[in-house]
Amino acid sequence: MDIREKIADLQHDQWVGWMKYLFSKCYFKDGCYVIPQWAQARWSRQMETPYNELPLDERDSDRKEADKVLALIEQYYMSPEMVKGLVFELQARKCSQCPKNKEAK
Repeated sequence: MDIREKIADLQHDQWVGWMKYLFSKCYFKDGCYVIPQWAQARWSRQMETPYNELPLDERDSDRKEADKVLALIEQYYMSPEMVKGLVFELQARKCSQCPKNKEAK
């Protein structure tokens, strides 16, 4: 699975987690989920607040989710396949700069 698919899979898992949390805070009435007033007020405030103006604990929560994406990216870019590719690329660059190879051009 490529990095885009891994991140998309994580995003889906994060959305699923959020939906489970949201539904756990709602109550079911007449065939509908109803969001309690306290939750509506909190989530509306969060939606309308720029990230850098959120309270520290709410920014920390967002950072934890961002860390999951960063871990996937780090895992991908530090995978044996990626490292092997980078080493090969560096060797190719180094060889192309050798005086012997420059004369052949």
